[in-house]
Amino acid sequence: MKIKLCFLSCFILLASCSHDSTKQSTNILKDFIDKDIIKRSEIVEIKQDSKMIYSLQDDHHLYFFVFNDHKLLFANKIIKDALEINPIYWEYSENNAKKLYLISGGFKNDEVTSLDINKNTYFPNIIHLKDYTIFFEFFDKRIDLPINITFK
Repeated sequence: MKIKLCFLSCFILLASCSHDSTKQSTNILKDFIDKDIIKRSEIVEIKQDSKMIYSLQDDHHLYFFVFNDHKLLFANKIIKDALEINPIYWEYSENNAKKLYLISGGFKNDEVTSLDINKNTYFPNIIHLKDYTIFFEFFDKRIDLPINITFK
């Protein structure tokens, strides 16, 4: 576990210097580092293609980071209280420099198994944390706006 924390710390520090990071992702990353939650969080690490994906939570937030070649591609932060009001939260993110697009979000239970995005069905990647679940799906082309998502 200590080795994972060390590696994640290195990734985060390198990513904070990355020029490919968006302003929002960089702000989320700075917030994450400032809170120093890395030492007391449950970290879930998965590898998909060449991307490293980390998901974790603190007392009030769920965090989701995607790195490729030590550069931050995406960072999302979900407020847990928002999941009490709206049981499923999702967000669409674009990284035009890498031509990579992402739908990610979270929910409080494990009932979601598929997403209909603009009438196309996807079975998202799922990360289970202690009390919450985070889902994500990568796309190699921009999704037409407005995005209509239904959960099954």
